[in-house]
Amino acid sequence: MTMRVSTRTARVTEVTDGNTFRINGGEGTVRLASVRVPASASTEAAKELRRLVQGKEVRIEIYVKDEDGSSLASVKAGNKSVNLAMTRWLENRP
Repeated sequence: MTMRVSTRTARVTEVTDGNTFRINGGEGTVRLASVRVPASASTEAAKELRRLVQGKEVRIEIYVKDEDGSSLASVKAGNKSVNLAMTRWLENRP
C-alpha cells in the first residue's frame, strides 16, 4: 500500500527531463511516480512533459521524498493525470 505524504498545488517552472520537473522557481523537484523513460525517448519525453505542465499550476500528491529531496508523486494538470498521460505517450510513441 502506498501512503500519501502530502498534497499541494504548485506552478511548474522547469521540466528537467521526461519525468521530472521543478516547481515555484526552484522550490522543489518532483518526479512522476511509475513513469519510466528509456534513454532512447528522453528528449522527446521531456518535450511532451513540457507541453503538458510547463508554466501550469498542477496538483501534486507526494508519496515519498527520496534521499536528494525530490518528491515522488502523482500529478494532475486540471483534471488530467500527467502520470497516465506520460505513460500512454511512452507506450504509443513511434
